[in-house]
Amino acid sequence: IFVDADQIVRADMAELRDLDLHGIDLSLVFDCL
Repeated sequence: IFVDADQIVRADMAELRDLDLHGIDLSLVFDCL
């Protein structure tokens, strides 16, 4: 899991680690700001 240097993690990231991506090797979230 890559988190950019200007991000603040406020919850347990285990849920992201355990997320089933159905064989996809990469996922991303677009910046909403």
